This record gives sequence, C-alpha cells and structure tokens, in this order.
Amino acid sequence: MGMNQLPRIAVGTVQSDADPQVMIWALISALERGGLHVQAFSSQSRFPTRDASMPLTGQGLRHLDSWLMQPDVCAQLFYNAARFADVGLVEGQYDDPTCQGQSGGSLNTLCSWLDLPRLVVVDAARLVACRPPVLPSGIEGILLDNVADVGQLCRVQADMEAYYGVPVLGWLGPIAPVRSLIENLPPHAGPTTELCEALGDALWPSLRLGVLLDIASKRTFTTVNDDLFRLQGFARPLNVAVAYDDAFRCYFPDTLDVLESQGATVSVFSPLRSERLPDHTDVVYFGCGQPEDYVPELAANFCMKESLWNHVVSGGRVYAESAGLAYLCREIVMPGGHHWPMVGLLPALARRNPAPAPDRPVEVTLARGSWLFAAQEQARGYLSSKWIIHPDGCLTGLVSEAEHSHDLVGDYRIVGSRIHMNFAARPAYVRRFFLPGHGQLNAVS
Repeated sequence: MGMNQLPRIAVGTVQSDADPQVMIWALISALERGGLHVQAFSSQSRFPTRDASMPLTGQGLRHLDSWLMQPDVCAQLFYNAARFADVGLVEGQYDDPTCQGQSGGSLNTLCSWLDLPRLVVVDAARLVACRPPVLPSGIEGILLDNVADVGQLCRVQADMEAYYGVPVLGWLGPIAPVRSLIENLPPHAGPTTELCEALGDALWPSLRLGVLLDIASKRTFTTVNDDLFRLQGFARPLNVAVAYDDAFRCYFPDTLDVLESQGATVSVFSPLRSERLPDHTDVVYFGCGQPEDYVPELAANFCMKESLWNHVVSGGRVYAESAGLAYLCREIVMPGGHHWPMVGLLPALARRNPAPAPDRPVEVTLARGSWLFAAQEQARGYLSSKWIIHPDGCLTGLVSEAEHSHDLVGDYRIVGSRIHMNFAARPAYVRRFFLPGHGQLNAVS
C-alpha cells in the first residue's frame, strides 16, 4: 500500500429540519465553475428523490454506506471513483448527538473510515438566538445557508467562527426564485444545468475556494487493496443484460463496475422499445425507475415479454428490484384502479402506492436459497414502499420474517425484491453472478 493525494470532503448538516441539498448543489456547481471536477457520493446506498450529479458534473452519483459495507470495501469503492476527480465529496446528514435510534449508513462513520474533513451546512433561518447549534466534533469549515441579509451574516459568522474556531467558507442568501423552482420540480426530476449554474453563481462570490481546497487536500489517502476490481479469472463467461430506458434507470454504478471488472459483458436493452434481449444473455437485471409513467408502452411490448419468458424457460436468471419487480408481476394496478398487463413471470399484482414512505434500512433472513442468495444468510438493504405486492397465485417468499414475506420473492431462477441492494457492498453476491451452481444455495458462500 502507498500514499496518495486525494482531495476530499464530507458535507452535511445536523439540523434535522434543514435540507442541505441546495447548498451542496451550489457548492459542487461552484467547484466545477472553478475548474475542479467533483465526484459526488451519497453516504447511504439509497436513491435520492432528486439527483443533480449528472447536470452538475457529467458523472453519476456514487453510493457509500457504513451499514452495508466493511471499511475495506467502502475504501475501495471511494478510491476507485474519486481518483479520477479533483475532489471527492461525500454528502449526507451527520449523526445528531441529541437523537437516538438513527439507522442506516452513517456519515460520521464514513468520515472516520476515509479520514474525511468535515464541513457543516448551517441553515441560518433555523438558528435560535444565543443558542449555537450542536455541531459534530472535528469540523473544519462551515457553510451558511438561507442567510437573510448582510447584517445576519456578520452576526452569525462572527459567532460561529469565535465559538467553533473554524472558518465560514461561504454563504447563500434566500435566492427565493431559485429555491422555488427546485421545490416545484416534479418527483424524481433533477434540476436543469441552468438551475445548477444559478446556484453556483449565487455561492461563488462568497466562496473561500483556496481555504476549502487547503482543507480538502491536507490529508493523504492510504491506497487500498483493489480486490473488488481485480480480475478473478472466472472460467465461465457472463453476459448481463441491464434494463435501461426512461422507465428503468436507477442502478448503483459500482455494482456494474465490479461486474465488468470481473470480466462480465454488460449490455443494455429497453423494455419500452427493444423486441428481445441481447444475444447470449445469462442474467437479466432490472433496477428501479418509474414504469408507472409508461404502463401503456410496457403493456404493449409483447415481443419483450415473450423474450423474457423464453429466457427463463431456457434456464436464464433474473434479478428485478422495486420497479423491476412490479414489471415482472402479472399486472400493475395504478391508484385510479386501472389494471395493466405486465410480464407475468411472478404470480402477483403490483399496486402503486400513492403515498410511499421514505426508504428505510432493513435486514432479512433468507429462508430459501436462490441463484443469488444462500439460505440462512442475512441480507441488508433499503426497503422501498413504492410498490405493494399482492399474491395472485402461489407466490414464493424467500425470507423468514413474516412482515417481509413479499419483500423478497421468486424461485431459484427469478429473484424479485422491494429492497434496494448494492451488490458491490457484498462481494459474495458478485461472485454468484458468475457461479450460479445447479441447485439452490443452501449454505452461506
């Protein structure tokens, strides 16, 4: 192992009622404006409601997670993506020392594992007079958001720098028109490039770029082993067909990177437009997305449905997550009550939940083995309530816990999951793509 210069920062808030997203987008936009390429990471392996990574940086958001990953795996995933950028930025929410029961991936833990300098976003509109917020220990800079005017800026900056002994690195005012546009974005729609640039323009005049870069660059990074990305030399070739179009587009990029680094050929197809799967497909991989916006087109693509049936009948394997699970069911049922016929590989109806709760971390115990999971092992991920699964026949649940009976379903060749799983977090899962075996997995491997 060696040492590398890998500029990096963590950015988050501890104010439970504050949303640091506008400031984080403004910061990334300002850094890009300053000629610095940023690779953004989420501190949890779940998909954000709105993602600006692509219009901001041209690169997709990456995902880390101290709850899903071991420290060495987390370090490999971070290094693999951040080494090609000028700055690696990990965003999230710092643990609130006044609250208990927080679960899922922890930004604080990632800061310890990856030796990340900590920047804190403070919403000035939510400050209480004479009561400074409780900020995490070891912070190295503050970003002030929602500052009413220059008078408040002077007061808050003086108080913060005196109390915490760290610099205020920049600030944003109300910028009401821009915030209103962001608040009124449709669900799952990211901001436009123009909107991102407006945020960067608003932060740029106050951003102390040189000081921020000094903070980000003063620590070296110990080069990690690259076991995840080292070719293992599997004798069996693997062809993975990934569903990717307007209806299915949410994937963890590191999962696809790891599969390709191990020698898999990853190709894409469109359930909306393709007539058949790519030739020689071994595994079909459906991620999350918005199939509810395209149910007539999905229902009408009979050729793709037949191709998927032929794939399974001939011994092929399928993994389908959330929206993909809904697509594999017999029907999708929309909130208005309209039924749309889907693939029918799983004997169930997928009902669109009109008011889904935020994804939450869960751990389940596998009661049965499949090509991907071994019986009796634990699997972790973030449960989505966007789709409610109703059996319409003999639907086999794969987990032991009764409350999760329809969250992981299928048989040996087909696995459908309401739980978002980042396979890069568990190298054993990646190996099983290449080594499916000939019967059910009955032991942890």
